[in-house]
Amino acid sequence: MGMIDTPESLKEKAQARVSEPVLQVGIVQGAGSFGAGMAGIGVSGLVGMIGRKKANEKAGGLHKQNAVFGSNRVTALVLTADKLYAFSAKSGWGGLKLTDAIGQWDRSDLAVQADQRSMTSRIVINVGSTGDHFEVEMMTGLGGAKWSEPFLAELAKPAA
Repeated sequence: MGMIDTPESLKEKAQARVSEPVLQVGIVQGAGSFGAGMAGIGVSGLVGMIGRKKANEKAGGLHKQNAVFGSNRVTALVLTADKLYAFSAKSGWGGLKLTDAIGQWDRSDLAVQADQRSMTSRIVINVGSTGDHFEVEMMTGLGGAKWSEPFLAELAKPAA
């Protein structure tokens, strides 16, 4: 595999981590992370840091800030016919690496809402059995649509 991932190469990496066939992989970060990053660049590091902290809280454990003034880690959401898996992910030689398993849920137990914004799509995931609530976003602008559109289309389908 090359240094830059494609949707297909990420599906291969995810397939090595789960037993069921992988349908799609989405790369997300805490809702508001993109705006916080832009504020950190354009306004001040403190504003960006506060925004990243709020994004971490909204993500409910699916996202974590790398460092006080650093970039945000990302999470790989892996969809199979019956489950949604979440893995921490980090960039490195050979592209994105899926690291720690964060969680897995039955898709039939999820209520998912996604809404398109100018540069990102905000995804809200509620887990019925536990009450867990996650707010994340994925890039749709700047070429992100080739990643986000297939993932969001599959996520909108009912569980098998």
